[in-house]
Amino acid sequence: MVNSFVFEGERVFHGTPSGLDNTACTYGGVIVFKRPSSFEFLTKFPPVRLLVTNTKVEHNTKELVAGVSRLLKSNKEVVGGILTAIDGISLDYVTALKELQQNYNTDNETKFVQKAITHFPINHHMLCALGVSHPSIDSVIRLTSEFNLPSKITGAGGGGCVISIITADMTDTKLREFETKVAALGMETFECTVGQEGVVIHAKL
Repeated sequence: MVNSFVFEGERVFHGTPSGLDNTACTYGGVIVFKRPSSFEFLTKFPPVRLLVTNTKVEHNTKELVAGVSRLLKSNKEVVGGILTAIDGISLDYVTALKELQQNYNTDNETKFVQKAITHFPINHHMLCALGVSHPSIDSVIRLTSEFNLPSKITGAGGGGCVISIITADMTDTKLREFETKVAALGMETFECTVGQEGVVIHAKL
């Protein structure tokens, strides 16, 4: 019931949502999604620390999605190539994740995290090429580059949030320094870990 209600909310903001966001929020964990409606729930995932920077710039998801669709129609070969490359990154993650499901060990965990560190900036620049960045996002990316935080747009872009991987060599002092600089831009940050639980009923009314 919760999942269906949230999906209706997604339809208002997105227009034609995949159902992935509401499913992830409801059930938690890690999900491999493939259109039109294939959901595969994975049980094992490295405890990757993420830093989310909220630019506090509102965006219109429908317009951003429509903009990419228009770009694809007018530049099918080039834009199609970018979308194929983005899909390739996703498939690479899926392969690494499935290796973890079959044989979860430190080597495979490190391999996956390193893959994410390498792919985050590549994926970000591909998304920029699709026209979904924003000056506020660009400001955050300049800062994350200064602090060696692998980062990318998350969500629809056009403002919203940027996610960064907090690497093992990032000290608390440097992280606090980054957060102070972000706050000076009128933005906010918060930490999260991938693969957390979804909706929980704490007590019945």
